[in-house]
Amino acid sequence: MQEITFAVEAALLTGGSLALLALASRVPAAADQAIAAPAEPIRAHRPPSPRMDLEGQTVVQLQQLARARGLSGVSRLRKAELIDQLLSA
Repeated sequence: MQEITFAVEAALLTGGSLALLALASRVPAAADQAIAAPAEPIRAHRPPSPRMDLEGQTVVQLQQLARARGLSGVSRLRKAELIDQLLSA
């Protein structure tokens, strides 16, 4: 990368566009892509889904929520089953 910077500076100082053309032929295409491409893809912010909100809670919290919604028999359910019940209620 330092070689490229030095060559560009030298070409600019001497005013030679031919030097820039020579430099462009020596730069590998991968370097051009690395400079042009962003490091990480830009992702749109998505609000968390209701399932993700529930998965972040403990089984005890889910049981309390299920009881508050009037569901019975929640103490014997596993976390995934509790979430399914809450989402379908």
